[in-house]
Amino acid sequence: MDNTVDIERIMEEIRDEIVRTGKDKQPLSFTDVESTKRNGDLDEAIDYISYNYEVQPYAPLPGNKIAVFFKKVIRKITGFFILPVVRQQNTLNYYFYRVSETIGEVKSDNEELKKRADNLEKRIKALEEKQGK
Repeated sequence: MDNTVDIERIMEEIRDEIVRTGKDKQPLSFTDVESTKRNGDLDEAIDYISYNYEVQPYAPLPGNKIAVFFKKVIRKITGFFILPVVRQQNTLNYYFYRVSETIGEVKSDNEELKKRADNLEKRIKALEEKQGK
């Protein structure tokens, strides 16, 4: 049993399909691609939150060796107070992210249900008109 894949043959088939369907003559446009976005700005906000909800308690310390040493000492001294606050903030941010994501999903579902209701109302109206004749 031969398990080799002939990439050149597959690429040739793809090229033939493109030429056969005439897609090689159509200009490329990203506006033709259907968007999977839910709600524009809401999606952007949710994406931003999803990547940035976690606060980092420590950042790199710039400066000369003496300044970095004192900054590390201060960091150690204040760590008992700062770290629990950062953990709480990270937890809160995570739940805000989950809520905003759920709101986006519910909003999408709501829009879809509105479209379905409109279509059903049109069908009912058409059936009523048909029965009235």
